[in-house]
This record gives sequence, structure tokens and C-alpha cells, in this order.
Amino acid sequence: MKRHLSKVASSGIIMTFVMISFGFPAPGAEKKAFSLSLKQEKILSEKFLQVTGDFKNVIKQGESLYIITDSTDPKLIGAEQTAYWQYTRAIGYGSNERGITITRGKNGDCFYTAWGATFRVTKRDLVNWESESESKFQFIGGTGKYNEIKGRGTCRGKRTPKEDTAKCEGEWEY
Repeated sequence: MKRHLSKVASSGIIMTFVMISFGFPAPGAEKKAFSLSLKQEKILSEKFLQVTGDFKNVIKQGESLYIITDSTDPKLIGAEQTAYWQYTRAIGYGSNERGITITRGKNGDCFYTAWGATFRVTKRDLVNWESESESKFQFIGGTGKYNEIKGRGTCRGKRTPKEDTAKCEGEWEY
């Protein structure tokens, strides 16, 4: 009888530990800080959807190719990012841009972000204009090692007729 009780007690203790282990999630990926710098390689397409005669009110959409020039993840340096965007500029409302990006790592894995940016003109010359941007983005999916990517961040950028660059920082987990 004593032997039977000790087997039941042992089984009960083991079952308790098993049940407790299912109650706690397995350790997942940690959120890590990251940063990267981007430079526009070229505009792949651009289409004006609405323009008033004075170009003060503009709606356009397009596709641009960026290259990651620096990153806390060395495997991303040189990776390509395609941005699908819509830009609006309306007198009294400023300039805004929003879109989706696809970033392709060198090994073929991708991650996707949704983002929105506001622009502030810093130089109003028609030929040599400058603007600064601030954007917020969120990871919305990925493939391969980025399949379960989560996180968000901000970018600060500068645009001129000759270049479009940005420095981005945030947290991610995958």
C-alpha cells in the first residue's frame, strides 16, 4: 500500500511540473535595438496623380530603390530595399509620404514595413531645394529568419535633388 502511494505521489509531482511548464511560454526572441542608414539608389517609377498649375498641391505615387549603407546587423549592409510610396503636398497641410517597404537580405530573406513620414522644407530654392523628414515605421511581416519579425522605429532623413538619405533606429525581434 505504501509503495502504491509513493508511485501515485511521484506521478502527481511529475504531472504538476509538466502542467506548470505548459503554463509558461517558451523563451522567445529578445527585443534588440538596431540602427541602419539608407541611401536612395534610384526612382524606379513615379506618377503624378493630381497637380494644380502652380505645383503647390501635388499627389504622386511611385517606387524607389534604396541601399542599406550601414547597419548594426553587418549582414544587411548592401541589402536592397524597395519602397512603394504615395506623396502628398497641399498648401496649409504640409508634405506627407506613406508606404510599404520590402527589404531583401543578401540570403534572400525579406522583411516588410509600413511607414508614414512628414517633411519640412529647409531650403526653398526651386533648383537646389532641401527638406528634412521624420518617419515612423512598423514591421508587418517577413520571410525566412524574419518570418516572425516584430518591432518599430523612427527614421530621420534629408532630401535634395541629388540625394535622399535616412538614418533609422528602433527595436526588433525575430
